[in-house]
Amino acid sequence: MAARRRGTASLPAEATRFIGRRRELSVARRMLARARLLTLTGPGGVGKTRLALRLAAQAQRSYPSGVWLVDLAAVETEQALTNTVLEVLGLNHGLGRLTPAELSERIHSKRILIVLDNCEHLLRPCALLARTLLEAAPELQIIATSRQALGVGGEHLLAVPPLTAPDPDDASCVGAAGHNEALDLFTDRAAYVSGEYVLTAEDRRVAARICHRLEGVPLAIELAVARLRVLNCEQILRRLDDRFTFLTGGNSVTLPRHQTLRATMDWSFDLCGPQEQLLWARLSVFCGGFDLEAVEAVCSGDGLFREEILDVLAGLTDKSVLIRDECPSQVRYSMLETLRQYGHQRLCESDELKILHRRHRDYYRALVLQAEAEWFTKQQADWCVRLRRERSNLRAAMKFCLDEPGESEVGLELAASLWSHRVGAGGLAEERQWLARNLASETAHSPARAKALWADGWLALLCGDIAAAQGRVTECRTLAQYLGDPQTNARAEHAGLAALFFQDDFPRAVPLLDAALAQYRDHGDAGDSWATLFLLSLACCLGGDPRAAALAQECLDQCEASGAQVCGETSARGPAVARALGQVSGRPAAPAAASKPVLTPRERQVALLLHQGLTDKEIAAQLVISPRTAQGHVQRILHKLGFTRRAQVVAWIQERTEHHPPTPTDESPGEGPFLVVREQVCAWTVKPVALSSKRGV
Repeated sequence: MAARRRGTASLPAEATRFIGRRRELSVARRMLARARLLTLTGPGGVGKTRLALRLAAQAQRSYPSGVWLVDLAAVETEQALTNTVLEVLGLNHGLGRLTPAELSERIHSKRILIVLDNCEHLLRPCALLARTLLEAAPELQIIATSRQALGVGGEHLLAVPPLTAPDPDDASCVGAAGHNEALDLFTDRAAYVSGEYVLTAEDRRVAARICHRLEGVPLAIELAVARLRVLNCEQILRRLDDRFTFLTGGNSVTLPRHQTLRATMDWSFDLCGPQEQLLWARLSVFCGGFDLEAVEAVCSGDGLFREEILDVLAGLTDKSVLIRDECPSQVRYSMLETLRQYGHQRLCESDELKILHRRHRDYYRALVLQAEAEWFTKQQADWCVRLRRERSNLRAAMKFCLDEPGESEVGLELAASLWSHRVGAGGLAEERQWLARNLASETAHSPARAKALWADGWLALLCGDIAAAQGRVTECRTLAQYLGDPQTNARAEHAGLAALFFQDDFPRAVPLLDAALAQYRDHGDAGDSWATLFLLSLACCLGGDPRAAALAQECLDQCEASGAQVCGETSARGPAVARALGQVSGRPAAPAAASKPVLTPRERQVALLLHQGLTDKEIAAQLVISPRTAQGHVQRILHKLGFTRRAQVVAWIQERTEHHPPTPTDESPGEGPFLVVREQVCAWTVKPVALSSKRGV
């Protein structure tokens, strides 16, 4: 379909208010100043066209020969593409196709900006046309929108992200207008739908959750707002689980593929090759991100060879189906939840659903078992980081075990094996929930159940729930003896000794820990030996035993010998043990802060993740928020603390943990009152804090 020439002011007027995109516009203007071809890429419905038109409108005065929009949505052939562009430029006079020389003669001296919109279905013809135009006119520039790069020499790419999605738990994002792009879009479009109706404060809180669930994708938000004609915000939120059926009824004058969310996804899916479609569906079993190794293990086979995975993965990344996330040690990939859910519906239509979920579970089961086996080695810190990144996948694997008949014993093994890196599946409370559900689901006498009972007993101790811990440890000991499992029985005995420690019964705990340490050393178990030695050193300190400092030093020596960095940091606190005995002079205490910066609970979470060295994208994955939301939290933290660099936040947290140990009010919800001591007892803790107790250490 040929587009009509509109003169030098060919851009359509905006029918609705343009929302947000200040950062993207600023970056795009800088890129356009040095690039002759700028391609805006991104998944369908993310707002590429709207951003391109606003950018072109802002730059219009710089192009005396005109700014021209060429909408290719309805163009289906290469010849129709050429004719459409020539007609828009006023060069099609029915004289036949222009040769490159004739085209160059007509536009050579013109300073023109052309917006080639919706190029993805005519990728190669668009690339050839763009190259021809750029060669013909040195002053001509092109802004293209596509779900994939054109692949022309000199092309600059700008990936268009979704709008900043609000954190529903952050009052500052849910408050007045102007604080969040996605919520501002929802509010603005709601006024179009409902006339003079103004969203109440409660409506805004629910709308924030809608925008969060839809990850800030403009098309999805506008389709959700359209439902305000017949539903309220709470009803819309409840129906988002079936978003492809629910989010329909868009503007009747827009492109058919933008009138429903499913139509947009179908369009993207149809642009992919058969192997890309197959991999898109299979990748939907992952949650929160994945790496190449995981994809090769889980998704290869049955039409997709392992050695083909990399190229197919690259194709999906090029087509904006996958998001490339840069991590310190490797590249990871993720999908917008809408794209993931669409892929999962495609997977459900095949006979591969259970097969893929079981492969996914088996991969992460093997990963956790390897992490457990290497918890007291030089790989310890790497495993802590890796399992933290894989938290969502671990949750999905454990959920599969609970939901699928006959898989509960594997679920017990998976949940119990996270004892060594308990943050891999979340905090203590969450890990105990997984253990409780698996223990209730699988009651058969098995080594997996015995191990899970022991692990839950340990976690109960670390939560300060002594009674529950003693019950689990007793049941574990009985089952281990019935099964003839000496290792689990020894661990149950060790957990029982830890219970004495938490009850301040040091006179009984110290000799029993001495005996347990001797047994572990006889068996040659370095990890369990270290854990017992560490507990013994603390018990000696709190019980007034003069061996405390020497035992603490021995803990540190063992860590250095094994390369276990995280345990080494914990041992270095030997927090404080030597000082308590007066054998080493401590560092002078840091002066009390003049005022305490008020961080929200979410900001405290983000600050702690910054301390662990996570990037904005990793923080977003861990907290299930968008990267831009995570970036906003970081900026607010810096502002509140009066800092300019992330490293200053890290140092500030480190100073607090060294000189001002957390009090119960600093703890995360549900963690219990024993934070300080339990973190020291826990040999696998990720971020040890200084020892403190009622005994004045």
